[in-house]
Amino acid sequence: MAHLSRNPELRKVPKVAGAEYRCTTLAELEVLLEYVRQHCHTWKRFNPDGSVAFEGIPFEEVNLYDVNKNLLTPLGEAMGVCFAELFMDGEPRKPHVFVSHAWGHSLKETVEALRQHAKDRRYAADAPVWICAFAIRQHDVASQIPPKIEASPFYLAVQMAMMTLIIAAVEKPAADLLRASLPTAAPAPLPGLIARFLGMWAWVRARATRLPPRRRSKMDGGLTPPQAHAHMSETDGGLTPALMSALDGGWGSRMWCVLEAYLSLVASPEGYLTDIYSVEDGHVRRLTDGLLQNDDGDDEYVGNKADRDKLFPLVVLMRMLLFALDSARVSEVKDGKNIMAHIGSRGAVVDATVRATFFVAALALLDQLPRELVDVGFVALAASHLRRVVVASIAISAGARLRLVQSLPAAYLQEIKLTGLGLCDADVKALGDRLGTAAPHLRVLDLSNNRIADLSPLAA
Repeated sequence: MAHLSRNPELRKVPKVAGAEYRCTTLAELEVLLEYVRQHCHTWKRFNPDGSVAFEGIPFEEVNLYDVNKNLLTPLGEAMGVCFAELFMDGEPRKPHVFVSHAWGHSLKETVEALRQHAKDRRYAADAPVWICAFAIRQHDVASQIPPKIEASPFYLAVQMAMMTLIIAAVEKPAADLLRASLPTAAPAPLPGLIARFLGMWAWVRARATRLPPRRRSKMDGGLTPPQAHAHMSETDGGLTPALMSALDGGWGSRMWCVLEAYLSLVASPEGYLTDIYSVEDGHVRRLTDGLLQNDDGDDEYVGNKADRDKLFPLVVLMRMLLFALDSARVSEVKDGKNIMAHIGSRGAVVDATVRATFFVAALALLDQLPRELVDVGFVALAASHLRRVVVASIAISAGARLRLVQSLPAAYLQEIKLTGLGLCDADVKALGDRLGTAAPHLRVLDLSNNRIADLSPLAA
């Protein structure tokens, strides 16, 4: 990148004030992807201390840390701009999609997920997409992130966008280890597996020394680290150092990612969508916020929502049900303090809302989850501040249906769509009891395609 500073034409790239207006597009990211494909064999992978680990990064393994070190930071140092500004001609762009992602995720898979999302949500390749790595000038990050979260480009971009795409993944080493722990068929709950997950959770949280930990609650599993490790035995397989190390990564381990999700869910404009995508073995797996445009049609690429949901990686769902904000990491301590200052006393609400989002979106996988994690999901839902719950055409047990309606966060919900679930009159009565007069914001209630004969409990 040294040649950039010697090119006077490139140094004339006009700047755009306000990082929240610096959007890239899918078409521009395709250009970046091809550039990386052609040059990554000369790139260096750096260690956390800044030393070079090796040179020549395989294309499939290039992540955003690699892109930042080898391209984005040199670009900013030479030209004073971010990647998006190269294409903007000085004209601000209002975000259409906000992308929340972890930098450790493969760049190739990030673009693949966005490509599928554009197809699913039917926006063009030139639609403005806000991605922090490409919107913030990476050579001078500190000056662009104010202490007040409400003034940050992250917050402002969510306010302007129409939807958020969360690209969630458990980093590959953790995914491989977790898959090895899972049985090959959908079994009854396994105490050993639960012990490993709860032990991992407590262990990760115990390592969060950057900020004072909150009091653990029953929703957290109620395990302190000594209890967690005492809960495991040699026959459980134990919590290996490799598994502990690998799990401390991915989307759910980054504090900015968690904040982005929370803002998308509770501080975004009305009608805002939050989709969750992951990439597994070259396939994009999707948990969409409600139905897609043609879910009742015959477009093969869209498919049926319940069928799509069942393909979502179980290890990602499990990891997110074990998520906790106060164990999430930040690159800069001051950012963590600013985020926690913004969250204040709502830490437990953030945890519950993010967990509940994944849980509700993946209810089609309910029969594959161990019982203890199902409990975590329902408790999180009841304690969350979700504004919309959309569940369509999935087969869950009568007990799960009843528990679902009894766990809805009535005080915050604006929209409830529970269609094609086999709800019966007893479920409607429970729903009426749950909503009562405690749902002041509810504007949409859709219970179509169920087995309901009596709607009178909802008359009030």
